[in-house]
Amino acid sequence: MEISGRQQEIISISATNGLIASVDAATWRASAYGSASGTYNFTYTASTGTWSPLLDTYGVSVTGVHGSTVSASVSGALTSATVNKATWETNITTTGTYIFVYDGEKWTLNSTEVMLPNYGIAIIGTPEENDTVTISYSAATPNSSITVNYTKGNLGTISIPKPTSFSATGFNQCNSSTMTLSNMTVSNGYITST
Repeated sequence: MEISGRQQEIISISATNGLIASVDAATWRASAYGSASGTYNFTYTASTGTWSPLLDTYGVSVTGVHGSTVSASVSGALTSATVNKATWETNITTTGTYIFVYDGEKWTLNSTEVMLPNYGIAIIGTPEENDTVTISYSAATPNSSITVNYTKGNLGTISIPKPTSFSATGFNQCNSSTMTLSNMTVSNGYITST
């Protein structure tokens, strides 16, 4: 006797540094990694800003900060400000909020005189005393990793040897509460004993 079935497919995923990762099962199955069970690692290198291997190829996606981000906002008489990330990062690479204050004559950061262009900051408008430019900077996620543990689902069969005897209880018609059959034959859904 054989019983056919499918081993359950299992995909578990974890990520470091507060990143949240997920995997699209259909894309994973269609990828090279989907052909065998195993543990698969993906590594983010902050210096290059890339994942290896590439996540999209395997249906893996991640949310959280990968590369650095920088944005600017203004207050007072200023209309707007922009910041060049490359220039900013020559001065500051630590995540934080940085407030540049105009004292009526010069710009300061933490009470130290600064030149906005040296930080990659360009303003639109004429500053007045106590106007501010606020820069919000998020540094690149450090080297990170994602681990996918995959158990491939498989079709399979289980062979069960034909029983040589059979016991049943509760057959009142047999004038016995126990019936034992030996030398059994199974044919067309019926069990016979000789």
